[in-house]
Amino acid sequence: MLFRQFQYLLYAHTPHAGEAHGVVQANDYQRRISTLTDVQEHDPQKLRWKPTTQFLRDQKLVPAMELKPGT
Repeated sequence: MLFRQFQYLLYAHTPHAGEAHGVVQANDYQRRISTLTDVQEHDPQKLRWKPTTQFLRDQKLVPAMELKPGT
């Protein structure tokens, strides 16, 4: 069951900022904001991203439009 929790982790990297990871709760593609919940933290975090932000899911780069709640 623990493996299943980590199956949907998302990682985002930007050139000049830190790293964020968690499960997507919501996306606002027009404003480029994602709400993430970390596996270890209970409070959701907002991630503001740029067109150059890279998203990594299952160790593969994915475009932001592929990010759906629960992934």
